[in-house]
Amino acid sequence: MIEESITELVVRVQSLVNSVCTIQNLSFRKVLYLVMIDGLSSYRFPDHHRPGDRFVEFVNTYGGRLDCIRVSLPQADL
Repeated sequence: MIEESITELVVRVQSLVNSVCTIQNLSFRKVLYLVMIDGLSSYRFPDHHRPGDRFVEFVNTYGGRLDCIRVSLPQADL
């Protein structure tokens, strides 16, 4: 039963990602991706009560970027 639920969730998320990637407006597409990541992060990290903490933890865990905690000079300047 749980495996079926997980499979259904994966199919739905993949369907949403495929739908979002067809949107022509780049800014709107980025916002939709951020909303999806925030939603997924709330399921994965329910103990993180601040949305920013959940989002960062999710991206750091699943983003696959080795230097995710580093900040570039342009980012630091901002």
